[in-house]
Amino acid sequence: MENSKKISIRYLKKNALKSLKGKWGLAIGATVLGGIIMSLPSFIVSAFTTNSLLKMANEFEQRGYNYNYNYNYDFNYDFSRMFQVQASNTGLIMILSLLVAGAIRFGLIRFNINLIRDTKPRVEDIFSGFKKYLKTFLINLLLYIFRFLWGLLLALPIIVFVIIFVISVIKNDDVSVAAVVLLYLGILASVIVLQIFLSRYAMAFYIFNDNDEIDVMDSLNMSIELMVGKKIKFFLMQLSFIGWGILAVLSCGIGFLWLIPYMKATEACFYQEITGYQENVEVIEL
Repeated sequence: MENSKKISIRYLKKNALKSLKGKWGLAIGATVLGGIIMSLPSFIVSAFTTNSLLKMANEFEQRGYNYNYNYNYDFNYDFSRMFQVQASNTGLIMILSLLVAGAIRFGLIRFNINLIRDTKPRVEDIFSGFKKYLKTFLINLLLYIFRFLWGLLLALPIIVFVIIFVISVIKNDDVSVAAVVLLYLGILASVIVLQIFLSRYAMAFYIFNDNDEIDVMDSLNMSIELMVGKKIKFFLMQLSFIGWGILAVLSCGIGFLWLIPYMKATEACFYQEITGYQENVEVIEL
């Protein structure tokens, strides 16, 4: 079992709020700018996709007025075309997003580190990852790959739960409340375990920020080592914001303008706490 008693979540959140005092506008602006940049590929490609789909729908409608119109054939043909366009554009969005995500994620982390260290955080920090583009891109790419592969492996219990549930329904020709509850509990437990396990990579960009001379794989391996005994606490820290998350949703999403900077600043404080950072220390000792 992980030892997580030494880290106080309340203390981390208190320090985060202290760092944000008088700088909320700056933090919100940096977060919004980073979010806009990361969303640009989706907006741009979606605009072209919508235009293409509307043209196809219009062609489909116009052919409906022809006397020799074969509804079944044309419908299947147009549906296939629309699906191909949507699938190709989804792939394009993923590729374009991947090209900018690493640099922007690093930039947001640098901004929050500068914020809690009170070392003149600036909105321009968001673009700092592009100065180290290759490494930030590779770190982010590896994070996606490792999380995807581990996600597949740790998703096996969920698949087993679902198969057992389906077999039970087919065999008994009935759905019991107990079976549904067991299914949801199994899925929830698997998701929680997955989230806790994947937090082993959470400090990779933070480590690279403090020592950008290290290799890409070293930043991930150091994160894994650094998070030993701290993954549960990290998960509980994230979970502690659930109440604020509900309020943010009830505010039609406006509350996230304050919640996300608060969460990111607290995460940066978590990194500070587990590394025992002191000013003028450039290399992290593990």
